[in-house]
Amino acid sequence: MSNFWSNLTDEAETLDAILTGYKGDVASMPIYDDVVAHLNKKGSILDFGCGAGRNIRFLKDHYNKVYGYDFPNMLKIVSRETLEDENVYLSSDLDYICSQQYDEILFSLVLQHIHPDELREILTRLQTRSSRFIIHSRTWVDFTFEPIMPILEEFFEINVIEYKKDPNSELDDHFIGLFSKIVER
Repeated sequence: MSNFWSNLTDEAETLDAILTGYKGDVASMPIYDDVVAHLNKKGSILDFGCGAGRNIRFLKDHYNKVYGYDFPNMLKIVSRETLEDENVYLSSDLDYICSQQYDEILFSLVLQHIHPDELREILTRLQTRSSRFIIHSRTWVDFTFEPIMPILEEFFEINVIEYKKDPNSELDDHFIGLFSKIVER
């Protein structure tokens, strides 16, 4: 994934990059209502790119098992309470994460940080790990300015997609989709 995220070593700098405009401490960051509306809230879920655990604090109260994946420098700032929960499994080992089965996989505010080639590799590895993917993004393009949706369409049929435009931005902004029925390759 992007060297920017893996090279962040200062906790304050890392939190500033994650919060991007949020005012308050990490422990108080709420999960987005748009995301909650698409969750089944049962079984197991993977929060891919879980960062500081914003979603995990909510997910652990609604799922039997919650898995989170991110870089080690990101996982080190997850709250102690979250880390000590017996139903939460956090890892920076992509091989381990890609070997598990999940009822749902959530990508929230992470796709724009993954290089297109790496995103294709990750989706190839995860496509058989669940039949239900919830994808939430702040942008339709990644940091290389490659559109994200055509990559997702290589792997999924899109069942539901909600789109919001930020009136203060020239860029298309903020989509959330329910992706399932993996496209046969």
